[in-house]
Amino acid sequence: MTTRYRLLPALAAGRLGRACYLYDGLARGAPIVFVPTQKVTERVYRVVSHLKAAVPPGEGWELERLKGLFDGEAERGVVDVLVERGYLEEVRETGAAAAGGGGELTPAAVTAAREAFAATDAKHFFNVPRLFGLPPQGEDDAQVAFAGVPFASLPISAGAAEAPAHLRRVSQRWANWFEVFERGVYCEAGMAGGLPRLLGQGVVLRDFGDVGAAARTVGQLFAAAQQAVEELVRRRLPAVFVGGDHAVTVPLVCAYTRHHPDLAVIQLDAHNDLFFLDGAAFNHAATAANLLLLADVQYLLTLGLRTDLDARTDTLRRIAAAPQFASRLHLYSLAATKRLLGEAAALDQLLDSLKGRPCYLTIDVDVLTPAAIHGQISTPAGGGLEWWELLQLVEALIARVPLVACDVVEFNPAKGVAADEGPPKLLALLVLIIDGLARRGWPARG
Repeated sequence: MTTRYRLLPALAAGRLGRACYLYDGLARGAPIVFVPTQKVTERVYRVVSHLKAAVPPGEGWELERLKGLFDGEAERGVVDVLVERGYLEEVRETGAAAAGGGGELTPAAVTAAREAFAATDAKHFFNVPRLFGLPPQGEDDAQVAFAGVPFASLPISAGAAEAPAHLRRVSQRWANWFEVFERGVYCEAGMAGGLPRLLGQGVVLRDFGDVGAAARTVGQLFAAAQQAVEELVRRRLPAVFVGGDHAVTVPLVCAYTRHHPDLAVIQLDAHNDLFFLDGAAFNHAATAANLLLLADVQYLLTLGLRTDLDARTDTLRRIAAAPQFASRLHLYSLAATKRLLGEAAALDQLLDSLKGRPCYLTIDVDVLTPAAIHGQISTPAGGGLEWWELLQLVEALIARVPLVACDVVEFNPAKGVAADEGPPKLLALLVLIIDGLARRGWPARG
């Protein structure tokens, strides 16, 4: 019997920047990846694209018939390589087919089933989740970096350490960045009478993995953050980080202030994180205080605050009595933040004060109303911004201030009740940030 071959059912070919890839086009629906992402030449990309267009999905053809689709010897040689590497796999009878119409498990049928399994499923790869199925190889023409910071400081926020891995898995089920790069995705945030905007189209994104994955002490995490930021600054690559709880913002900002002593930090948060602890500590309740004490941030703008009553006032009094610290703080309640969203002139005036400074944006998702994120936050505070308000605010910030980096923290998949479709709104926030950072590029000085 003539041997027939078929392309792996999940095989897809795509571009990312100047590079071509083979990747798994069905990864969003399967826990096992049939096709590992692999950078390939332009010729291989064209051959696979032509095979996918010419051969009906799942249909097996003889090798000579497949080669007959191409005139050049080089392209025919690629077909042989695809067989050798397993991208064109042999079509074999399953045990049921070998047994005939009744599907009886005869010894011959069992043997055929084992052989078919060894030739196909046994060679399939397990999924290694990456954000939107990005390739493991980094591209020199990347425009935006992504990295996880999977650390938490307290038991109440321990689940936030799982957020980077969780979002990678969910994002890979929802979309593949090769397809986003080619066609974009649309978002209706900020629409006022026109068509939705395309986000991500033409954007080369790189997943740098996790910052400090091997860290076993807080000091090692700070050192790992410094090393990661050095690389990003050298590449002049804006970045979006996903925590982790809010404590992870501090080592990142400390690293950036070494390069940008005048760095301004914009904090979207339900909690001020200034007056809850006395002194510096790796604790998500001390983030803003640590930004002043450890990172020496000279300008801290916090939006979305909504503490009703708190008796811990000793630290507040000390900061108020220290002009060198008090003058750095610009704190806005939730109500004041919502007024700014409704008053373009007032928001413009506030953001104009940041235009001469490089900025770092930190988004604690508890700035949202808890219902908007299905309760998947470590320390809900009631009320809050709605998703569209958050997207509107982030869009305004990215468009008007020079951001070197942004983080999204305190998403806690261990809390609340996950939506059936996962957190697509959180992915929308990430894509909005990624697209905005790519369009703005590395901020110019002065």
